[in-house]
Order: sequence, then C-alpha cells, then structure tokens
Amino acid sequence: MTAELLFDCRHHLAEGPVWHDNALYWVNITAGELHRLDPATGDHSSRTIGGLLGCAVPSTDGRWLLGRNGGFDLYDWNTGELDSLAQPEGHIPRNRFNDGKCDYTGRLFAGTINLDLIEGSASLYRLDSNLAPVTVLQGVTISNGLAWSADSRTLYYTDTLTRRIDRFDFDPDTGNISNRRPLSLVPENGGYPDGMDIDTDGNLWVALWGASSVVCYHGQTGAELHRIHVPVSQPSSCAFGGPGLDNLYITTARQDLSESVLAAEPTAGSIYQIKLPVKGRAAASFALH
Repeated sequence: MTAELLFDCRHHLAEGPVWHDNALYWVNITAGELHRLDPATGDHSSRTIGGLLGCAVPSTDGRWLLGRNGGFDLYDWNTGELDSLAQPEGHIPRNRFNDGKCDYTGRLFAGTINLDLIEGSASLYRLDSNLAPVTVLQGVTISNGLAWSADSRTLYYTDTLTRRIDRFDFDPDTGNISNRRPLSLVPENGGYPDGMDIDTDGNLWVALWGASSVVCYHGQTGAELHRIHVPVSQPSSCAFGGPGLDNLYITTARQDLSESVLAAEPTAGSIYQIKLPVKGRAAASFALH
C-alpha cells in the first residue's frame, strides 16, 4: 500500500492531524500555524497563532484547545482571540508541548518534548474540564502518539526515543493510568514511532519517523499487520477521517533533512492520504463546561 499526496504544503513540521466538522486540521509546529483543509473541494485556510504549536484539539464550545510552548491556550478560529489557561512547563524554556489528544470523555492528554532531547526531561499531562493540569507521567523524552481502546480500558502511548509502543491500564472514570508495559518494539533502523490512531478493530496505525512508513500493529499482540509506504522519509502522525472515516491522513516533516534528501523528496512536509478497508473513530472534542 502506498499513500498519495493530498496537499502539497511542504511544512517544516506538520503534525497532529484531526478530522473535525468535515475537514482536516493539523498544526505546523515551528511556524505556530493551525491549518484547515476540505479534501472534497481543496479549500484551504490557516491561522498563524505564533509560538511553538504542538497540538490543537476542538473543544465543545467551538474554540480550539492548544498545547503551545509550555502551556495550554484556548483559541477562537473566527476572531483570533487567544486565552491562556495554564503553563505547567512555562518555567522550562527548552520544553514545549508536543502531541495531544482527547479521550472519549473529553479529557485532554498532552505531553512535552525537550528541544535538546535531554533524556527524561519531559512529561505527560491530563487536562480536565476544571482546566487544572495533572501530571500523569514523568521521565519522558519525546511524548508522542496517543490512542484509546474502544472500551476506554487501555491507553496506547509512545515515548519516541524508546522505540516502543506502550500500553497502560486506563480508568475511564478518573483518567488515571497504571501498569505500563510494551506492546511492540520497533527494531533498530526501523524508524521511530510517532503519532498514531486506532481503528474500529482495535488495531493501531503508527507513523514511523525516518522509515517512510505507517505500520498497523495488532492492538493485543503488537504484531505487524500492514505497512503503508509514504513517499517521504519523515511521517509524523496519522488520523482517520473523511465522510466514512476510512481515509487515513498522514502528516509529514522536512525537519533536519539535507539538501540532497530534499531534492529526492521535494514534497516532504506535505499531507498524504490513503483509503483503507477499515474505519477509525470520530475524534473526541475537549469537554469544556
């Protein structure tokens, strides 16, 4: 299976795809941009918010909840109004928020990354409707992919440099996690696990940074089931979307690629897609009361 080019945007670091309101949204992290694309019409628009914009998820009041720099903000797409909520790592200038996603009850889970990749210097946070961040995991280096099983009893997660896809027991009533154990280990020279999504069969689709691939892993055994070739080397994340939730949208990056590599893959940093015989689940919005 090979993904095809959907939108030639050549971002430095496209990430965090989410299907919402019949459109695909994603962030260009280093440019502080939030993008929207209607794949049916090709209509594209964007907003420059500034800072390092690690993730953006829709909220139930119509605004966007952002993991930006070292904290969380609420952003109004229509007016441009930006409200700061909390800065759990605002005091750590070389840390920024990275991947984030809501569980099925509408709680945000978002983690950080240290720009110097100092091992264990980042964390994973939970943000409930009271807007008070809770640290749920420490000792992280690059907090990345998040996905939940359909029964909300398992959280899948990656700390990229470990090369592992891990799973936790998840309490849907409290949002607490426990019993971390590995599901699958990406082999040496096999890339690094980055953003992910889950299908209705309970299997994970994981972008492998540096390996030109998105791989489907069995949600219980961790066995590789399918592999999608992406024609650029740095797939960063993926999300199900489209009218039938059976399109997989893949963000990519051109970060740190040499001139010779960019000459060979000029559309690095663009958005790719592939239609699959399986479906995903609708993305959850942040429950803002």
